Amino acid sequence: MNDQVESAVEALPAAAARWRQAWGDRDRVLREAAKATDRAERHLEASLDGTTFRRWQRLVAGQVSIRGSRTAHEMFQARRRRPRVEAALGGLVDVQAAELAKVVASERELAIATIALLVYGPMAEGITGRSMAELQRMARGSSRTLRSGA
Repeated sequence: MNDQVESAVEALPAAAARWRQAWGDRDRVLREAAKATDRAERHLEASLDGTTFRRWQRLVAGQVSIRGSRTAHEMFQARRRRPRVEAALGGLVDVQAAELAKVVASERELAIATIALLVYGPMAEGITGRSMAELQRMARGSSRTLRSGA
């Protein structure tokens, strides 16, 4: 029994370091995902050239009443911009999917590291600065992620 306790105590610094690394990695991934998504959204907005996405959709689909030359010109411009807008929209969807995969992977790593720390009970709170309830939620998040196959 003494060897098991000694082994557990020796493993604590490594488990704490792994958790801190996973926490930092998850924060970095979240920041990078937000930046990448913002860039892709700005690109989409630029391709719309001042028109809202909803308005652009209606113009391209011909779902607006043409009561003047201005609306006709808007419709012409919207249809002319269609390839750029669709490319930007596809880029946004690709970025969102890629960033979501990175976030899920980083959260999975954090959850696995959290599970390893929960073995130490209340000491995990002191090591991480997080409450037991929050740590348990992080750990449960991993089981949902692993079940979903993401």
